[in-house]
Amino acid sequence: MKKLYAIASVALCFTLLTGCGKKETPPTVDNTSTPNVATTNKPEANTGTQAEVNSGEFTVTPAKALETFSEKFPNAQLTKIGIDFFKNQYHYEVEGIDGEMECEMEIDAYTGKILRDKTVPIEKDDLFEEQNQVFNLTDAVSEDVAINAAIEKHPGTLHKWTLDKDDGMLKYEVTLIDNNRDFDVIVNATTGEVVGIDD
Repeated sequence: MKKLYAIASVALCFTLLTGCGKKETPPTVDNTSTPNVATTNKPEANTGTQAEVNSGEFTVTPAKALETFSEKFPNAQLTKIGIDFFKNQYHYEVEGIDGEMECEMEIDAYTGKILRDKTVPIEKDDLFEEQNQVFNLTDAVSEDVAINAAIEKHPGTLHKWTLDKDDGMLKYEVTLIDNNRDFDVIVNATTGEVVGIDD
């Protein structure tokens, strides 16, 4: 009888151990890149929630996005670049001018795939203004520097960022979310200093 109990106990333990199966490991989160910025695992596709944008996660850098843009529009001069979230995709928006044409491109921030591109004529009245918006990406501090400066000034979760010229100043507009409110922190892209907050 004792032998039967011993065999039954071993069988029960074996059943319990194998019945549990392999435990699923929870996803890891890397919080080492940018402080106070929500991070997610890089998804298989490019989907996710809007509030979880973190430029440090993207495999495509701004320089690489600009390179892709320049391959399609070799004579275009840069007027705007940034990260945005639209239709379940994190993507770069890159704009430039080529003579009297405005060139636009959206690039998947994970795969580098061109999602959309187009050229449109610039109205003659706007041509001078458009020409004054031209800048070189190397003239700006990195987006990480701008994001860190923005978050230090106004804590929040990164939503998107844009680099362009405004009244002759090269600036980042970093949009943060705090308590379900959007805040646009303006960072001088030449010095990396915060120059204003719009809410």
